[in-house]
Amino acid sequence: MSPAHQGARLRHQGRGGRRSRLRAVRNLVAQLKDSLGAVNLDQYSNRAAFDAHDQGTMREIVEQLGHAPEMLAVAVSTTGTVGGCLQHIREHGYDTKVVAVDAAGSVLFGGARGERILPGYGAGVVTELSKEVAPDRVVQVEAADAVHAARSLARSTGFAPGASGGAVAWAVSQLLEEGAAEEVVAVFHDDGRAYLDTVYNDEWADAQIGDAK
Repeated sequence: MSPAHQGARLRHQGRGGRRSRLRAVRNLVAQLKDSLGAVNLDQYSNRAAFDAHDQGTMREIVEQLGHAPEMLAVAVSTTGTVGGCLQHIREHGYDTKVVAVDAAGSVLFGGARGERILPGYGAGVVTELSKEVAPDRVVQVEAADAVHAARSLARSTGFAPGASGGAVAWAVSQLLEEGAAEEVVAVFHDDGRAYLDTVYNDEWADAQIGDAK
């Protein structure tokens, strides 16, 4: 079977959810490893993500600020970003408190499984990377709050975040409101252009969350 047909079969098998997709990927890699040198980078377990965000994201934040921030808010799914930032913070002895912004319904960090209508943050399984990550705090964000915060940020600043960015924006507003920190650095992973048919679509928002504010 050609690689193109293998890919088509993979897409078909992947419709059953993340577990079936990973199983299909493992089978495909095993079949093509010798002939094509196939590998699976697997963002859910590849620890290279920690090093990338340790030496990249968090190092740059500290350099740009001129100091380690008081608090850092990061959306989580694979947990590569938050894990790398935590790695950098702890290796350098910074006092930065790290807040993992998760989705309501996500099972990460002991969360209870529930329906999730937005992609981009949260997870339906405990990822391998997340087993090595211990944020100082976890804030779970409902889909409606993420949508409202994303749209509000777009209206007030011209910056349109995606779903996880909306969740981060909502979490930061709550942290500041409760006085959790005077300085909060937020990491926005996504771009709202990928969510024009969902987060920024009034009909979708009305149907999914009952309010397209």
